[in-house]
Amino acid sequence: MGCLPRSGQPGEITRICGCESEELMHRPVFWLMPTWITAGVTSHGDDKYPILNKPWVLSQWFKIAKPTEEFFLVLDSDMIIHRPFLPEEHQVGPGWAAAQNIWYLQDLNSVIIDELFPGLLTQEADDWLAHPGPGRRADEVAEFYFVHREDAPKVFRRYWDYTLPIRKFMADTSEEAVQRRNRTTGSDWVAETHAYPLAAAASGVRHRASNSSIYHVDHDMYDADPNALHYCWNVGVEDHSWKWYKHWFQHFNWAVCPPWPEYTNKHRRGLFPHPPRPSLLKSQARSLPAM
Repeated sequence: MGCLPRSGQPGEITRICGCESEELMHRPVFWLMPTWITAGVTSHGDDKYPILNKPWVLSQWFKIAKPTEEFFLVLDSDMIIHRPFLPEEHQVGPGWAAAQNIWYLQDLNSVIIDELFPGLLTQEADDWLAHPGPGRRADEVAEFYFVHREDAPKVFRRYWDYTLPIRKFMADTSEEAVQRRNRTTGSDWVAETHAYPLAAAASGVRHRASNSSIYHVDHDMYDADPNALHYCWNVGVEDHSWKWYKHWFQHFNWAVCPPWPEYTNKHRRGLFPHPPRPSLLKSQARSLPAM
C-alpha cells in the first residue's frame, strides 16, 4: 500500500482477517485495502473466546503466507496511527522488539510462568528496559508489537500455542483454580495478551518498552506525542452530547451502499455518529506554569 499519506507510516499495510463468511469476503468494499484471510477461530472445544482469533490468524499468516518484510508492526483494528512507528526510534533489531508496558500483566512473572510453564528457560533480565524491571523472565508488554523479521515468525507461531493453556487457566472458576491463581488479575479476556510476552521470551526476544507510544483515548496524557491512538474506552467531547464507544457497534453494518444514514438506534448502519466540528469546540488548552 506504500506510505500512508496522513500518518507518514512507511511500508506496506496488510489487514489480517479470520473470516468465516464467504458472502462478506466477496463484497468489493471488503477489499479496500490489501487483506489476507484464513478461517477464523472463535472457540476451542467448549470454550467460546473470540479473541482466540488474533493469535490464530497471526500464527497462520507467518506459517502460510511467509511474509518477508524486514520489520513487522502489529496493531489492533481499534488503533489509529498518529505518527509513524520507525525502527530506529524504537531500536528494533534481531533479538530486540518494541511494545508498550502493561500494568495488568503483573501476574505473568509472579504466577503464570511458575504455574503453567515451569520448564520455560528464559534468562532473567538485569535492566529496566521493560516492566517490571530487573529479575523478570518475560517482559510485561502488549498493545503494539514491533518485531524484526528474524524473530517475528518464531514469536507469532508460538503466540497461539501459549494462548490456549493461559486461557484455560484463567477461565477455570473452581475454588482450587482461584486459589492457585493467587495474585492473577482473573481477567480471562487478556489470555492472549499474556501469551505474547511468553512467546517472545521463549524465542529469545527482549523489548525496549514504551509508556507513551499508545494513547488510550479518554485517558489523560500530558507532554506526549503518541505513535497511535487506541479507542478502547468511551470517547466524548465536553460541552457536547456526542459520545462514541466501540462496543456500541458490535451489530453495526458498515458494508452498505450510499446514501448512508447516520447511526441511530434505528439505523445501525452506514456512518458512525459524527463528532462536533472543531469550530464548535471550546479551547481546552492548559497554560504552563511561569518559569
